[in-house]
Amino acid sequence: QVEKTVGKIMLELKDMNLDHTISYQSRVGPLKWIGPSTDDEIIRAGMESIGFFVHDIMQTLNKDGFEITSIYSGGGGARKPLLQFMADLLDIPIKRSKIKDKTALGVFRLLFRKQFSEFPEIKHSHEKIFFPKMTADHRKIKLASWEKSLILAGVKTGQN
Repeated sequence: QVEKTVGKIMLELKDMNLDHTISYQSRVGPLKWIGPSTDDEIIRAGMESIGFFVHDIMQTLNKDGFEITSIYSGGGGARKPLLQFMADLLDIPIKRSKIKDKTALGVFRLLFRKQFSEFPEIKHSHEKIFFPKMTADHRKIKLASWEKSLILAGVKTGQN
């Protein structure tokens, strides 16, 4: 029933070519659950939105002449699925830092610079590197779907 309803909705939206997922809330009884679960899909979508947001920031930095060839990530959000998605979407390696709270380190560096007019030397080390695995075609489809979603949500006009 759910699949038929979603199929009809997608037929109505055929010109939009939207990326979508059907999920289920079927955690009842001892039987195997139907998947993917709605909870898992909400978490996945939230993590992917962070990856898309970072991609948009990177695009702006590239337009301003900055070339970023890798990113260090740390803290509570530095989870494997998010970092792999970011590596795939950005097409650059993402390094998960051994330092768990990179924000505090950044604040320290800024305060140090304000006090002493220079940044302290800090050796960066990583515990894992996530390399891009997504194909260029899949990346293009994902980014196009993100753009369409922003336009449909009224966040973007298609002109900017």
